[in-house]
Amino acid sequence: MTAKPNIYSFRLMTTCTWLLGLGVALIGGHFAAMIFSVATTKLLGLGPKPATKVPRIPPWLTGLVERIFFVILVATKVDGVPGAMIGWLAIKLAVNWQKLDPEKEESAQTRGLLALLTGAVSLTVAYIGGRILSGDIRLGK
Repeated sequence: MTAKPNIYSFRLMTTCTWLLGLGVALIGGHFAAMIFSVATTKLLGLGPKPATKVPRIPPWLTGLVERIFFVILVATKVDGVPGAMIGWLAIKLAVNWQKLDPEKEESAQTRGLLALLTGAVSLTVAYIGGRILSGDIRLGK
């Protein structure tokens, strides 16, 4: 006589996996990027960003949207996601690079590279969260 599978145990495991994967990707990615950016800014001795009159999209919102998008792609095992992540970082940096004026701000190139590295940290954590969601990374039993 074989035992019936416990559907509630499966649902709990699936729910925990999704909560963990999304938590790592969305919350962990946010804090990893923020800590990396703040620590690197202090380490390099960069002052505050110069104020602009043009409204801008908050970096946390861009990061949240990109992590949601890419964690879903990684979790569903879409082909070519790492390449798409690199392409996204290149496009995002190219768009934002035009705003940086080295003649007005000496640290413009440093800030541009810092933005690229911070985006890479954020997307790396999103990738890990997606792998947790897909079941490729298992924690526990």
